[in-house]
Amino acid sequence: APRSMLVALAFAALALVKGDLPIHCRRKWVYGEWTLKRGEANSGGVNNCGYLTPDKNVHHFSHKEAYEFKAVGKEILVELKKPNIVKCIEGCKKDGTFSMIYDEGMEIYLPD
Repeated sequence: APRSMLVALAFAALALVKGDLPIHCRRKWVYGEWTLKRGEANSGGVNNCGYLTPDKNVHHFSHKEAYEFKAVGKEILVELKKPNIVKCIEGCKKDGTFSMIYDEGMEIYLPD
């Protein structure tokens, strides 16, 4: 009986736990205004966002593995709207679309 009580208590405690991965991004959180900045061009190879490939989670918190982003060119101001509309506000010519990449990123398409 004491063991089953401990198991029941453990499951009850799980209901109180609330957490998530820091990389998790829900669609409703991406709506709104975004300032997009273009980074330096990648001269061949794979763009790996500054991390090792494959990487370990510990690399994401280590300053020696940090990626230094250098913005080049103009900034673009857009608004992401439901369901997948990119409204051009400044620095672009036409509206576009966006799509989520699972829950870890997004792709924005703006026509020339």
